[in-house]
Amino acid sequence: MAIALKLMHEFKWHSLAVLRVVAEAADAHPGGDPALVESAARKRLTALLDRKAGSPTQRIESNAPVPRQRAVS
Repeated sequence: MAIALKLMHEFKWHSLAVLRVVAEAADAHPGGDPALVESAARKRLTALLDRKAGSPTQRIESNAPVPRQRAVS
């Protein structure tokens, strides 16, 4: 969650996209170094937002689904 909060400050107006990308990065690197997860999420967000270029305040999260949560055992 700390990674998501940090990235939300960098990628304002894209909070749901940040949550989705951080969750995907964390799932891709289970038990991985938090710096690795943060770096992967930042690169993916940058690529995603560059691809959906538009106004700096364009909200892309309105069409993005909330990621499904894994069950924790």
